[in-house]
Amino acid sequence: MAFSDLTLSDVQDLLARYGNDFVTEQTNLMAPFFSSKALKKRKNRGKVIIVLVKAGGLASTGFLADGGNLPDKKGKTPARGTLFPKVLFSRLGIGRLAVATLVDVNDAISLFKENTESMAEDIARQRGRAVAKTSLGSPATVPSTTTITVSDPSGFRVGSVVDRYNTSDVYQETVEITDVDIPASGNATITFAAADTRATTDTFYLKGAHDNAPTSLNDVAADSSLYGLSQNANDWAANRNESIGTLSIDDMRLASVLHRRRRGKSFDCLVMNSLNEKRYSDLNLAQRRFMPGQKLDARGGLKSEFEGKPIEVDENFPDDEIYMITESDLYWNETVSLHSDRDGSPGQMLGSSAPHAHVDQNEFAIDVHMWEAGNLVCTRRSGVSVLAGITG
Repeated sequence: MAFSDLTLSDVQDLLARYGNDFVTEQTNLMAPFFSSKALKKRKNRGKVIIVLVKAGGLASTGFLADGGNLPDKKGKTPARGTLFPKVLFSRLGIGRLAVATLVDVNDAISLFKENTESMAEDIARQRGRAVAKTSLGSPATVPSTTTITVSDPSGFRVGSVVDRYNTSDVYQETVEITDVDIPASGNATITFAAADTRATTDTFYLKGAHDNAPTSLNDVAADSSLYGLSQNANDWAANRNESIGTLSIDDMRLASVLHRRRRGKSFDCLVMNSLNEKRYSDLNLAQRRFMPGQKLDARGGLKSEFEGKPIEVDENFPDDEIYMITESDLYWNETVSLHSDRDGSPGQMLGSSAPHAHVDQNEFAIDVHMWEAGNLVCTRRSGVSVLAGITG
């Protein structure tokens, strides 16, 4: 039977069949730490997530002499922290002429897979980076009105959009990245689609992240309050190892010791990008053939480890930080799963009852919305350690 033009109903059915599964698969590939077993996932559709925090000891605990007075009764009232789910949204437009000129079913599937792959990569980058750190840092220099150079290009991606705030934390612009030039050494050059006056005192963020980002590992490890609870009470603080400079085995072992002494148990994994994996690996060149506890990754190659604990390599993580994580103390709360959705009343929908696409009211295109909601939950900050300020 000859192929006929795709109707909106066909578009909806294709998206329903291919869109969600394909997007989910691609996000797993683009955000290794998020999709790994190291970051546990839970589903809680409640609007508010409660975190209860308390210090461990009781003043009534101690040794007694025979016949001595009993101590006063003591108890603990947990402090209550709260957090809310954050929405990650993406919108795809497919030209109606492109749909009308498809020649066969394979052509149609290719069109939608190509577009949903682009959407998936954006969602994955945004989510994967947001779990690590929402700030992209400040320019090292500003060579021109369309370019900046940065010492850490890990959060910048071609085609993504970033927000810029000035030194007073006032919003300045939202601008698309057209090129990321990463050399073998030295600063990376970032090129923007629009010219503007930018400064080394500006700070860049993921689009919308300044006010609406989920909690990140960088937030958990920061010397500041979290979920409305002060870091100076109830032992509610992460393990910070500051101003590392050139990475050394001694730095990593001291961080491991601090983690164990504060948390009471070891970390389960380390998370870093490939630059820091290289820095660590270079420290072990002489012993590489004889390192104990080496693990095979999914493709049969050796997976890096430290003190027998696996290293998760994720390019969304910054160049100057390495994280040690006790897995039981951290999880991603999924409030709404990633899915395609409609925007508009049922009267705007045409064709199939599956609400995956609609004809845009302002542009000659078919409009597809995908979004999810969730947040990163930490139940013990002492189960997260960071080596910060790594320069080499």
